Amino acid sequence: MAAHRDTRFRFLEELAVGDMLALEDLDGTVRRYRVTDTQIVRWDRFTTPRAPGARTLALATCYPFDAVTPGPLRYVVHARAVDRVATTRTATNDPRAGQ
Repeated sequence: MAAHRDTRFRFLEELAVGDMLALEDLDGTVRRYRVTDTQIVRWDRFTTPRAPGARTLALATCYPFDAVTPGPLRYVVHARAVDRVATTRTATNDPRAGQ
């Protein structure tokens, strides 16, 4: 996933290895991830680590965080899924409710 450093992904600057993240899927399922690595790379050198069978997540944004002009560097946070937490949908926002 990618987002702007000065809006949605500003928080990436504060993450450290071992921190937990929660991500909600479109269906309301929440998955937890633990940060495994951070790196600074050129935009054209970005790759994700091989982890056969593992659910991984890579969050990328422009770097440095305080830059005022675009540049070639990206800050990437790598994380690995910990578990499936819960479904947050309720009867009021479930389109099948009331059937």
